[in-house]
Parts: sequence; structure tokens; C-alpha cells
Amino acid sequence: MKKVHIVVSVLIFMVFVFSADAQDLDSKKTPGPSFVGDMRQDVPGESPVIKMIKPGVFEIGSVRLDKEMGIVEFDAVINMNKGLLEYLLVGKSGKLHESLLRTDVEPFDLQIALLMIGLEGTMNPLAGQGDTRIPSGDPVKIILKINKNGKIKDLPVESLIYTKGKDKKIESIDWVFTGSIVENGIFMAQAEKSIVALYHDPIAMFDNKSTEGASDEVWSVNSLTVPPVGTKVTVTIKAISN
Repeated sequence: MKKVHIVVSVLIFMVFVFSADAQDLDSKKTPGPSFVGDMRQDVPGESPVIKMIKPGVFEIGSVRLDKEMGIVEFDAVINMNKGLLEYLLVGKSGKLHESLLRTDVEPFDLQIALLMIGLEGTMNPLAGQGDTRIPSGDPVKIILKINKNGKIKDLPVESLIYTKGKDKKIESIDWVFTGSIVENGIFMAQAEKSIVALYHDPIAMFDNKSTEGASDEVWSVNSLTVPPVGTKVTVTIKAISN
């Protein structure tokens, strides 16, 4: 697709420092990762503030990023302790009845942070939820950390969920940054607050590369290992070099 420079005033800083560019919207449904114009429609008149903490380290809203390390971090809480799942993570007004985690972070802010650490999403988004195709995009690691008695410890995502028919610990999940999609000029991850999908979803910003992702009756909370609802966690997204 033809590329054009971002001209939205709120992202002048990004354009100047990081030479960002955007996809020309020549259709109603457009891959989302490179188009970061005025997509924050549910926060009228509010622009994201990019704050430099030190060279290479920034804050955007509630999101923290380190360009050199290739990581983005933000806070979330445990949202469910039992039941079927379609998402690993959604925003506070997202599909909370089927997500393990929830966060107050705005997807728009998160999208900018992810672009700033160099991630690129897919140019071939899935057709819809449950698409049997394997999602594409830059690979990432999703790491959870929890404070236990004053000590920060890793909380493996795979230990908190299982798949129907296996009922055992999942060895690993391959995550990709798909970047969501733009429909009629609306950044859909911001509109629906869908951030990390277990059940394949082109609107979510991240998806998994498993075949089980094509079903909404596979993923469940591991009630034996999940911390209590409301437990605070830190989510780290780390870019994986290809």
C-alpha cells in the first residue's frame, strides 16, 4: 500500500524523532499498526502526552517504554478466577466477562509505545473472530510480574490458563503483535478495548499463533494457579528480534 507521512499534530514528536509513517486509508478495513492518526475518539479533545524520562525511556499515559531494551510495561489486575476465556487482556470497558486480565491503559497510548520500540503489525489481518488462519505480525514475549511479600516474581502466563481436552500446563504460547485494524477511520482496539486475544480476533492488538485460537471453547482459567481477582500485576511486552 502507498505510504504517506503522518501529519496529525499530536504525533509530530514521533514523526520528527522516529520517522514514523502511515498507511494510506484506501479501504474501510485497514491494518492498524502504521496508522496512528486521531484514533482516540472515545477521549474527545485529549491528546497523548509523550514524556521522556531519560534518553530512550518514555511514558505515554500509563505506559512505560524503553527503546534500547525493546520493552513496554504497564499495570493490570487479575480479572477472572474461573471460566472460559477469549482474551488474555482487555481494557476496563472491554469484554471483561471473558478476559483473564484487565487494565486501565488506553490502547491508543499502547499502540504508540509499541511502534516506538520498532514493532510492526500485520498487513494481512484476519477476516474475523475465529479465523482459522494463523495470525501474523512481529513476535513478542508477554511477561507478567507479581509482588509477593515485597519480592517481584515472574508469573508465567502459561501457568494461569489451560486448553480444553489437555487440562494441563501449557508449555508456551507464541504471541504476535498484529496491530489491530482501522475501520472507517476508527482504531478498533481503542473502540473495543481488545488488547491480547486467545480466541483469534483481528481487532485485538496481539494474538497467538496456535491452532486452538480458532475456537472460543478451548481456553480456560486455571483456577488452581491463578491469584485472587484484583491482584495487581505488571505486564511486560518485549520485542523478539527476528
